[in-house]
Amino acid sequence: MEGSVSDPVTASSTETLAPAPHKHKPLWQQLLKWGLFVVVLFFVGRHLLKMWQDGQAHTISVRWEFVGAAILLFTMSWIPSIIAWRWLLTLCHQPAPLLITAKAHYTGHFGKYVPGKAMALAIRGWIMRDSAGVPMRLGVLTAGYEAIAFMAAGAFWAVIFLPVGMGQLLREWKVPEGWWWVWPLVMTTLLLVSLPVVTRVMNHLSRKMASAVTETPPLSIGSLQLLGLLGLLSVAWFIKSIALASLWVSVCPPEQSPPQWATCMAAATIANVGGFIVLFAPAGLGPRELLMVEVFSQPNVLTQPQIATITILARMVSFLGEAVGAGIFTIVVRLSLTSRKPAIARTTAD
Repeated sequence: MEGSVSDPVTASSTETLAPAPHKHKPLWQQLLKWGLFVVVLFFVGRHLLKMWQDGQAHTISVRWEFVGAAILLFTMSWIPSIIAWRWLLTLCHQPAPLLITAKAHYTGHFGKYVPGKAMALAIRGWIMRDSAGVPMRLGVLTAGYEAIAFMAAGAFWAVIFLPVGMGQLLREWKVPEGWWWVWPLVMTTLLLVSLPVVTRVMNHLSRKMASAVTETPPLSIGSLQLLGLLGLLSVAWFIKSIALASLWVSVCPPEQSPPQWATCMAAATIANVGGFIVLFAPAGLGPRELLMVEVFSQPNVLTQPQIATITILARMVSFLGEAVGAGIFTIVVRLSLTSRKPAIARTTAD
């Protein structure tokens, strides 16, 4: 049975459930899943086509091997988030299988293309409930906390790399570049000093975000636990920045200067966090691209068609990376269930 979270961090041990038996989903759920997929493809495709035409991206020669590397990197960049979510579930006495957790996480990304972004949490909650026996409210609550923590880590690095993202403006203001390096030290100190307040805000926001799907019990993470969580999720942002650097290389001829990693990190964090804040924009469509174009314009080393191409490819790589992850783990989970059936039958016969 489902219990309530009985202390600030963990759930009652009575909430531990055995994995639910595999069953066919109702027709309406299957129609919803595929209908959502078609809607996602339509809006993403229309948005990318408009950017392609307006930014003259069709004039750029793309080296697709680097795009393929970026897709692989982007798929891998969600591994820290999966580990973090599974850890949060364990705190609530819901130790879900890693493969099912990964499947739920990757598949849930399709829900962010619905305005409001709560659908991503609902999809993850449904999969964890049906496949791992995790109570819906705990699955949604922990998924919401992971999403907020992921964006909090991104916001921290977006602030750290803000001078890179607004370099032209700082140069116009004649701010000495030596002062740019003082900024990260000030922001890091501010985070450590304000960590108890940040922790309370995170706990509140995660429950508020999850309540858009279902009623949830309180979940509180301590300051040191949050700091470790932010450190783990920061790894994801660094991998995403390397993926953007790979896209930078893909649109440039070999003789052009190598990508600037700091600019890629600024673009990854500022654009994604900015798109997340704009709730009415599904998956940040529009605001994210606008911010990414602005950040990549700062170094004055890329042409406008190159910047437009990187931005378009970033959206495509983002979608394909999530689709690849969802496809891989859906197949792996299905194969795992299929291979377990004979073993279960033999055990029952014995």
